[in-house]
Amino acid sequence: MVQCSSNQGPFYACSFPLLLPTTTSSLSLTITATSMYGTVATVTLTPAILDCDGVITSGALLISCQAAFLPIGYTISQDGTILGNGFPPYNLSILTLEAGVQKFLITATTGVTGASTLASVSIPAYLQCHTPSDYASSVSCSSNIPLTGAQCIIDVGPATPCIFPMNTSTLAPGTHNITISNSNLSSSTSFVLKAYLQCHTPSDYASSVSCSSNIPLTGAQCIIDVGPATPCTFPVNTSTLVPGTHYITISYGNLSSSASFILEGLPPLVPEIDQLYVLEKDIAISIHWTANTTFLRPISSYTLQVSSTTAFNQTLTLTNTSYILRMGVARGHTYVFQVRAMNAYGSGNYSDSRSLTVPNSGLLVPWWAWLIVALLLLLALLLCCVFCCCLFCCFKKAKQQTYIVKEYKADTGKNFEAAEEYQTTISI
Repeated sequence: MVQCSSNQGPFYACSFPLLLPTTTSSLSLTITATSMYGTVATVTLTPAILDCDGVITSGALLISCQAAFLPIGYTISQDGTILGNGFPPYNLSILTLEAGVQKFLITATTGVTGASTLASVSIPAYLQCHTPSDYASSVSCSSNIPLTGAQCIIDVGPATPCIFPMNTSTLAPGTHNITISNSNLSSSTSFVLKAYLQCHTPSDYASSVSCSSNIPLTGAQCIIDVGPATPCTFPVNTSTLVPGTHYITISYGNLSSSASFILEGLPPLVPEIDQLYVLEKDIAISIHWTANTTFLRPISSYTLQVSSTTAFNQTLTLTNTSYILRMGVARGHTYVFQVRAMNAYGSGNYSDSRSLTVPNSGLLVPWWAWLIVALLLLLALLLCCVFCCCLFCCFKKAKQQTYIVKEYKADTGKNFEAAEEYQTTISI
């Protein structure tokens, strides 16, 4: 027969396993086993008594426990979910616990016996916000207040439904306050927005780049690469920029931010053949084309493709916009020309084909002969002008001399008449 007694009651017959009260930490238990031969053994035990408590400190819940025995293991759980299997104290983030009264079941065991207790802790409302390191136009926040039905207020703005991360693209750089509330729960915090600038190259390689910034654009100055400061206008005109990485800086007062964007180059546009003719009596063909270049479509070289009815085909890589074809040119044959431009980003399309037929016979006057003829005509015209000028000068001089002779004769006649009159007067 086994009898048990404790400081909570008299001896009674023991039934195992024993169900013991846990309301008194000083509980002791005596177990006595007897037989017909007398007392076999007497054992006095102190049952496993466990007492736990939780406090809030530095945004975390700290749960510590005291036991009237030496446990070899602990388990903490909430609503059937195990939160940990280590020795206390337990450090739980408030952000993982819903605001309000929360209960935690802590179980300790010695391997043979054990005890459990409930720790009830009032979890305060908590809100925490972090400004992203890349100064993006949003702020991530965490709170243990249920977001369903919660209202958020930024600075002194209106209350709006809380959405995390929060859009801060309309906020100026500086310190801002945010308050979250839901029913009787409320919490506030602050975050800092630094000046930022973000630019995105359009996927269609347009001649502009869209940028966004929390720096006020009115009165702001923008600098692209090392260019001059100009009033900021978004989107940024990039039609004069070459392919590659570019930098833009926006500044306003003591606020400043920089960003970079990449302009990718494109294959060249189609050139146009504008001159095609036969020159020199040794039979050669001159071809010239016009290049169509832009900043995003530079040209590094050209491919000239020549074909003819004589099965003569040739592909040339050139850097100039003209070429004189001599090899393979024969009288009476037609030659077809096409040209395309190339750069580091690809090859453009071929131009429209132009054809030219070399005459079978006849003297082909070279271009320099026409130039000599033009110079000779110009020289003849110049000589005619000089001759006319000389003739005009001679005629004018002769006319002047004739006038002088007439005047002289008139004066001489008048002198003779005066002399005769004078002589007559003396004679009288």
